[in-house]
Amino acid sequence: MTESLEFIKNDVSNLLREDNTGHSIDHVDRVYRLAVELAEKEGADINVVQLAALLHDVDDYKLFGVENAEQLTNARSILDRYCIDQKLAQHVLSIIPSMGYNKYLEG
Repeated sequence: MTESLEFIKNDVSNLLREDNTGHSIDHVDRVYRLAVELAEKEGADINVVQLAALLHDVDDYKLFGVENAEQLTNARSILDRYCIDQKLAQHVLSIIPSMGYNKYLEG
């Protein structure tokens, strides 16, 4: 999956290149590095963490609208494009909606 991660990161970068909300690829890179570091320390499934960190903002409602945010349209498309195992993809897609500071504030 390591090779796919570079392609996925490139797709994420392309999707977020017009961002002006603070969720550009620089933000994704910071989230990714921290998430991987924590995953390694805690013994988490690194594949799940890597994908969730990379894809967590690709359907941000501020950039892509509420419908994409609710359906995770871009994340699903990317996971499908790189033939990510269905079980892994579903796990990642179940995590993404709960990520983010606003979600933290909501409990």
